Amino acid sequence: FFLVFAFYPITSRIGIGSNWREAVFMSYGGLRGAVGIALALSLHAKVYHLTSESERSDMLFRGDTAKLFGMVGGIALLTLVINAPTCGPLLRKLGLVTPTETRKKVVENYHQHMIQFVLKEYVALLTEERFSNVDFSVVKEHTCLGGITYEQLMRAVQRHKDKSPSDLYIEPNLNNVLPYLCPVGDKVTVDDGTEDDPLKSSIPTSREAEMMKKRRSSVINIRKSCGNRATVFDLRARINEDVVNEERVVFIKILRSAYHRLIDHGEIEQRGFIVHSLFRSLEFASDAANLGLPLSDWNALLVAFDSFTRPAEHLMFKLFDMKRRLKNKEFNVDFDHDFALVQQRVRLILSFVNAHKWARQVFKEEFSKAGQYDLTVAEKVVMDESDGQVAMADKALLELAEEDVAIVKSHYVCHILLNKGAYYYKKLKKHGLVTEREAGEKLEEIEDEIYHVLKCRKLVHADELNPATKNQRLSLCPTNMATTPLHDDVGEETFKHSIHSSEGEQ
Repeated sequence: FFLVFAFYPITSRIGIGSNWREAVFMSYGGLRGAVGIALALSLHAKVYHLTSESERSDMLFRGDTAKLFGMVGGIALLTLVINAPTCGPLLRKLGLVTPTETRKKVVENYHQHMIQFVLKEYVALLTEERFSNVDFSVVKEHTCLGGITYEQLMRAVQRHKDKSPSDLYIEPNLNNVLPYLCPVGDKVTVDDGTEDDPLKSSIPTSREAEMMKKRRSSVINIRKSCGNRATVFDLRARINEDVVNEERVVFIKILRSAYHRLIDHGEIEQRGFIVHSLFRSLEFASDAANLGLPLSDWNALLVAFDSFTRPAEHLMFKLFDMKRRLKNKEFNVDFDHDFALVQQRVRLILSFVNAHKWARQVFKEEFSKAGQYDLTVAEKVVMDESDGQVAMADKALLELAEEDVAIVKSHYVCHILLNKGAYYYKKLKKHGLVTEREAGEKLEEIEDEIYHVLKCRKLVHADELNPATKNQRLSLCPTNMATTPLHDDVGEETFKHSIHSSEGEQ
């Protein structure tokens, strides 16, 4: 305290200066770290070097330095144990970490830009057939898109169209989005002229029991289709197809790149059972291809999926889930193993099919001549084998309960969009536009939302519309693609220079 406030008149006037709040905090920091202990050790060693044990006075000096070293170490320990944990509350009390109103507006502006970025990614996902039946009620409950307007959606669609090459543009499927955003009122009239409640009611008990029965049947099918290990590990088979074999190996390498691409795009986690199974299946398929066997990574994936790591990961998730529930004082524990198994299978199939789709496109571009798309017979064999693997995956998806598949797909989209938002804040942090603390707070919020998505078991979400109401509202929506400018687009071009230039990495 003495040193800090004795030199305060000087420290407050040099450099960027300091105020009395900063001086209080510096003095409260106390003596800790290696400097004080190092000085005490140095003094103690010097005294030992200059004194001897034969002189009584020298022994007193040695004892004093030893006591001094113990006192310094004790003070440093106490400041670490007492002062360090209380530094955070003191900083907040002194107002040193409270953001200013201007900073709050800046962070809120970044948050709005993040919403527009996620909305753009959502529109891109709606161009894919696999997400055609994703209901917007699930997306708005679990992501940051709950407050978007019809004009913002149409503007995002128009941007997507402007940025896409005309020959590659695919119109997004908005049939499950527009009914929630079109300004047509809370109630619509049905064919008989009466008013109908637009919200989907809760699932009846009988219907829920039927869905549980279907889910149980899906689980039985999953456990039956564990793959044929003989075809994966058969080392005796030999086929003399050198050209086809080499191109199979190349295609498997492209598939590996496709899975890494899915990780970068936030579709699968960097760690976990799903990504482990996908890459493990490529190892099996690569070994089989080196022996001249046809492409069989779907069968290899089933073998990898039937692994002890799946129940181990599910158990770990339940342990963390229990920890969160106890922390939030939620004691109703629901161990739904069947839905967890169906969820993993659906996500596995979606990742597998999407990776094959991208790998086929890259394989076709790499092996065809410039400006042409004619493939050799060997290359067509590999493409046909890939088609066969995708067909088996699609068939496995059809064997699952349709309602569960729709729910998992909707949650899967939410998971992807939340990862996109996390990616956005990481880029802000990388470019120095937000502090580590600000980015950390947002990333923790996103992590909590991902956790809620993974544990969500709702069959009907809040404000979900029934099919009849969707059709009515969809018919009342404007047919033209609105291009109304957004109010929060001001300054977006300057903002793109710092953030959107890095989107090419994805």
